[in-house]
Amino acid sequence: MIYIPVPLMTDIVRRIGSEGFRNLGPFIAAGPFFKQIVFSREVLIDMDLDEFMFNTGLGREESIYRSFLLRCVTEGHEIARYIESLRRLTQDGPSVEALAMLGEVAYSSIYAIFAFAVTIVG
Repeated sequence: MIYIPVPLMTDIVRRIGSEGFRNLGPFIAAGPFFKQIVFSREVLIDMDLDEFMFNTGLGREESIYRSFLLRCVTEGHEIARYIESLRRLTQDGPSVEALAMLGEVAYSSIYAIFAFAVTIVG
């Protein structure tokens, strides 16, 4: 059997995830070895989460993808933190924690800058 070192496998999975988070479903289903790689910081921080931005239902509390998004938030993924901060601001109301989270990623995209400015001014 051919052995692929864990760092190389992690890089492969990271590159697949950077093309879209849904591409990692088969790896999660493949078993604990690949699940551990998918949920590693290296993979989660580089994940393509653009679909969450344009399909807001994916980030809702009742969504099956919510726990995945929260793992990305925990690891510091900027888009995940942006999406979660907006969810908290709109559904739970303004809070220091949600504003701080939004402020941390405000520099990362034009959407985040706009949202932060609207939140602070509004």
